[in-house]
This record gives sequence, structure tokens and C-alpha cells, in this order.
Amino acid sequence: MKFSISNLAWGKTPLDQVIPKLAIAGLHGVEIAPTAIWPDLNQVSEKDIIEFKEYLDSHNLTVSGVQSLLYGHPELQLFDQGCWRALRKHLENAIRIGGLLGADVAVFGSPKNRLKRNLHSEHANELAKIFLGQLEPCLKANSMVLTLEPNAPEYGADFLTSYEEVVLLCRKIDSESIKPQIDTGCLWMVGQEPLDALNFTLPHHIHISVPNLTEVPGNMSFSTFFESLKLSAYAGWVTIETIGESTQQAIKSIKWLKNEVDGNHVDC
Repeated sequence: MKFSISNLAWGKTPLDQVIPKLAIAGLHGVEIAPTAIWPDLNQVSEKDIIEFKEYLDSHNLTVSGVQSLLYGHPELQLFDQGCWRALRKHLENAIRIGGLLGADVAVFGSPKNRLKRNLHSEHANELAKIFLGQLEPCLKANSMVLTLEPNAPEYGADFLTSYEEVVLLCRKIDSESIKPQIDTGCLWMVGQEPLDALNFTLPHHIHISVPNLTEVPGNMSFSTFFESLKLSAYAGWVTIETIGESTQQAIKSIKWLKNEVDGNHVDC
């Protein structure tokens, strides 16, 4: 099983103070919010991207995926067809960057960019199917899979708030380049058990989080989820998603995850 952590876990701590410690802790990869590294994705050069990848490679770390794809762009709305061209261009840029980084997953969370408001769910699904299908050529060209993440209303979501809704849309799109994702914290926030989601349909990508993205594991139990995960055919990344400000917190979370999954005691 491959372990990863989102770069949201260490806030603005300089990367050269974080990356070497993550590698020592036994991590396999990091999930990157591209705008946390390069605020303007239109200005980042291919050289900058490759150099960042090489830096991670030198510490035996892989980019497990890219996330927060629409951070800072509230104007790009999935259900506003008038901005589809700009939205597609932005997402294709993020996918291209992910491909150059060596990632194979792009996480589509962005709950406030996919507000359906008064749209009927069936109509919203049809529009989402049309738009997301337009990303398929770019995803294939960059060997990436777009994973649809369920998001909780507390995060501002009103579309794809349950895992079942995510799976239904993925089945409608019917593409090997667009797959469902489990986010444990989001599921708990809507009254769903991650274990039930895992047993319903195997995801392509997994975020390990707790409600409101506080430090994992918080007061939540992951034991039965990990037991079932290890017995399943899941071969993707298991990525910690938490919002923090220190390397120490990130390392503590990584050691907890390895201990929880591997069953070997590790002092945290």
C-alpha cells in the first residue's frame, strides 16, 4: 500500500524543511496543491515543474496526485456553461502540470465551484457528464485519472455530497479516466461510513481525513476500514489530508498511518 500526504499538512513551512523529513518517516509520496507551489499556473514553466519533480525524486518521493485544482478561482463554475471554456483551459493546465510531475491522479473536490443551486440533480448530472467528458482527451494524453470526491455541505457543497452520487455520475460518464474517490472525513460529515462506501464500490483514490480536516485520527476509528482495505483489490494511494502548520504534525500523522495499516508499533 502506498502512503502519501497532502502538502496542506505543513502550511507555509518551506519545502526544504519538510521533504527530507517526510522521506525519512517512510512516506512514498506527496499530494500537491499546485497553486501552493506556483500561485499562477499560467506563469509556471515546464522547467520549474521538472526541477520540482527532480527534487522530490532525489528524496525517493513521488507526486501521488494534484488537488485543490480550482483554488482561488470562484468564478470558474461547473454549471455555468458560459465559463466552460475558461474552466476547461484551467483544469487542462492543472492536469498537464500533474502529468509533468509524474502524478496519475487529479482530485476534483472544489465544492464551491460545482454548486448546482436550483438545478435538478438529473440535469446537473447530465451537464457534469458533458463537461467532464471534454477533459478525457487531456487526461489520457497525460496518463491521469480525474477522481470525483464527495464533499460535505459544511464545506459549501450541494452536488456530489455522497459516495453513491459520485459513483452514479462516474458510471454515467463511463470513462477509465474519471473515477470515484473516498474521502473519509467528508463521508462521516454526511452520516456515511467509509467502510460502507469501500464495500459499495472500490475507489480509485483515497483521502484519509477527519471532519473539518483537523489532525488525524482525531476521535475517529479507522481500524475496520483499513482491515477491509488490506483485504480488497485496492492498489491506489492512501493519502492523509489534514490542514496543519508544522512538519512535526505531518510526521506524527504519517507514523500513525503506517502503524495503523502495517500493524507495527511506531513511536510517534
